[in-house]
Amino acid sequence: MRRGNCKWPSRRRSRSSCPASSPTCRGVKTASRAERKATPMSDEYVKVAAFDELRDDAGIQRTVGDREVGLFRDGDGVLAIDGVCPHVGGPLGEGFVEDGKVYCPLHGWPFDLKTGKCTTNKRAKVECFQTKIEDGVVFVRNQK
Repeated sequence: MRRGNCKWPSRRRSRSSCPASSPTCRGVKTASRAERKATPMSDEYVKVAAFDELRDDAGIQRTVGDREVGLFRDGDGVLAIDGVCPHVGGPLGEGFVEDGKVYCPLHGWPFDLKTGKCTTNKRAKVECFQTKIEDGVVFVRNQK
């Protein structure tokens, strides 16, 4: 099972021993600490993608307001979570999807797509967003 691109062990490592600039992580865009802070959004639905763009085994990353959002197909519906991993800022919408979880492409942190909770680090969580589909178009609710 593939859990991100990073070859570093996932447990008991110091920040300096697992840089996001390691050869296996290069080329993956990360967000700065300031960009990872929650940005308030207005309370409306925003068109983000065509439903046909989504596959069962992969997500897509979209910008909603000032936020990055990961979109994932869930049968006939769509799940949306904050698209930035709280660990190093990896793009969750580009992560590997399996068993209702997305794995961050940088270090493999798994996040439950329905709750936003990291299943290996109980203190880590990403925000979930409401979605709707109308005429084959996916909308994400900008939540305050």
